[in-house]
Formats: sequence, structure tokens, C-alpha cells
Amino acid sequence: AFTGTPDAFIAPGAPHGFFLRWRNDGEDWNREIESALDIHELIKVKIRTERDARKTMCDEICVSTKAELVQSIGQIIVIYRLNPNKK
Repeated sequence: AFTGTPDAFIAPGAPHGFFLRWRNDGEDWNREIESALDIHELIKVKIRTERDARKTMCDEICVSTKAELVQSIGQIIVIYRLNPNKK
């Protein structure tokens, strides 16, 4: 399970739909990421943790949400998951 506390949510006007900043402490954010992918399909997630842990967290997010990693630059990852029910 993923844990984190949000720094900010910037939904309207974000270039790729939903933007979630995530730090490695606090509540479970797996459901929040799942929900964002269902709604927006393409999202940015900012992972505020040490460099060594970021790659592991990125891999865990992609596996648990069945999303594809589109891009990873610094603390920000962009992931995509097709929602077949979205019209």
C-alpha cells in the first residue's frame, strides 16, 4: 500500500489532467491515484522522497494501478491508464 500526504491538488488547468504531490508519510493514497486515473487517464504524480526510493515507488504505483509510465523527470512521474468506460 502507498502512503503519503498531499502537498497540493491542482486539478483544473493542469496540463495533463490531475496533478498530485505525494510525500512518503500519512494516509493511503493508492485509492486517490486510482480515482484520478479513472477520471483523467493521464496524470502527473509528484513523489517527494529521496532519489533512491523514487524509482521503487514509481514501479510500485505502476504495478498496483496497472498504469504505464509515460515519463519520469526528477520528482514528477506521468502515468497513463486507459479507461474503457470513459466516453
